[in-house]
Amino acid sequence: MSKKKKAATETLLKQDDILQAVVLADSFNVRFAPITLEKPRTLLPLVNRPLLDYTLEFLVSAGVQDIYVYCTSHPEQIQNHIKVSEDCRTVGDALRDIDNKELIKSDFILVNGDVISNMSLKKIMGNQIHLHLLHTEYAARVSNLYMYDAISKDVIHRWTYPFVVDNNLCVNESGYMLLRHNIYISKDITLARGCVLKEDVVVGQGTCIGTNTVISNSVIGRNCQIGENVILKNAYIWDNVVICGHCEIDSSLICNGSTVLSNVTIQPNCTISYNVTVGPDVNIKPGTLLTTQLPTLNTGFDDLSDSKWLTDLCVDTEQDEESSEDESIEDLTPPTTPPLDDTRMFYNEVLDSLHRGIEENINCDNLVLEINSSKYAYNVSMKELNGLVVKAILELPQLQSTLRPPQYLSALKTLLKQLSPVLQNYIKSCESQMDCLVALEEYCGSCENFAPIIMQVIHYMYDQMEILQESVILSWYNQTSSSDEPHTRMKHQEIRKQVTTFVKWLEEADEESDSDDDDDDSN
Repeated sequence: MSKKKKAATETLLKQDDILQAVVLADSFNVRFAPITLEKPRTLLPLVNRPLLDYTLEFLVSAGVQDIYVYCTSHPEQIQNHIKVSEDCRTVGDALRDIDNKELIKSDFILVNGDVISNMSLKKIMGNQIHLHLLHTEYAARVSNLYMYDAISKDVIHRWTYPFVVDNNLCVNESGYMLLRHNIYISKDITLARGCVLKEDVVVGQGTCIGTNTVISNSVIGRNCQIGENVILKNAYIWDNVVICGHCEIDSSLICNGSTVLSNVTIQPNCTISYNVTVGPDVNIKPGTLLTTQLPTLNTGFDDLSDSKWLTDLCVDTEQDEESSEDESIEDLTPPTTPPLDDTRMFYNEVLDSLHRGIEENINCDNLVLEINSSKYAYNVSMKELNGLVVKAILELPQLQSTLRPPQYLSALKTLLKQLSPVLQNYIKSCESQMDCLVALEEYCGSCENFAPIIMQVIHYMYDQMEILQESVILSWYNQTSSSDEPHTRMKHQEIRKQVTTFVKWLEEADEESDSDDDDDDSN
């Protein structure tokens, strides 16, 4: 081999050996709302340092040479550092975009941008390893506020070494000094006489803490003003926050630029988003979320109509200041409306995959692989997955326009035939068959045109597709409604009436089969 060819071959081999990683900087959910209305999750500070910094430093220390970061939520905040893809709305979109652009040349590492880890990747390289148990190393995701609190404590307790507080030097920031009882203080803070830092406390640069203030198990950001006689327990106070005197904050998070006026009590599990003013003289009930922002088209929501709950939580600070001082903050937050959860987000992903699969005639095996891959990005069980796949198929015929029952049935049968391998992959056992029937029944409540044809659909799945067994259908039919709501019980009875003819046919056929067996035995 000539020297030139040998050199070219060695260069090619070196390029193939480059370790690459893809960081998903979007979470594709709203677990940190309303904070993430104004800043992507990966730029939120964990112990006074952006989450993304931990992830990137972990990858670099593990020998990764090429890192691609994908972000669509607030891209303007990170586009100076990464190349942004503006079309990705889900994990599946990001992976498809990576494949289309041919950015990845070989096996690669895929992580979320909220990973905190000090593990060595050398032990898990190779395509035969599917599970790696950590014994002495650390790895975790900041997937929700509970994990945010737990991982912050782990960083403070130095389980993530070398990625610890006193090693996390940011630009234009002085370092931290480590004192007894896991207390980290910046070199230029002001501690008034009588203030007490008990244990597990981090205080950022430029922060002032007033007289007789007691702080424990808390992280305070940069340039904060903490008044006198304040009690902070398990609190996370970000940069440029003002907390006036005689306040008590327990197990809550306060974002940049917010102000807590005097004599305010913030009970556990509250989130005060950016630039919100609270108080004076109010008691904020547990679980309150306050923000001044409304959802926009670029906040990472798959469906803004499902995010209406956030509009009910928005606080007009100017109006609030003009209102009566006796007005309780409890009246500002609806207590029963939950945030958009992973189930809805995953359902949107499945629906999008199936719709695109039909339009582009994608192989069903690939669709199953895509759906299974999406499952790992969301907190859904196999039971939920079975039902959501069924509901997504039921919704497909009516995505473009509402069909009347006869046309709907005809279109649905065509889809069921085309997507039969997908359903057969998930609807196998008696338990999954029951999940399918329950999903069919639940869909009747959201689609009036489906209820009249539910019997024909069950019959088709039983007779033509052979994914439903007679015994499971009869068991489902004989179930009684456990709901206390009259409307739900009535709907349950109406659906049973719809399928009575088919169930009787099954029972009669079963009786005839038993009779024939008896005749054979007698002969």
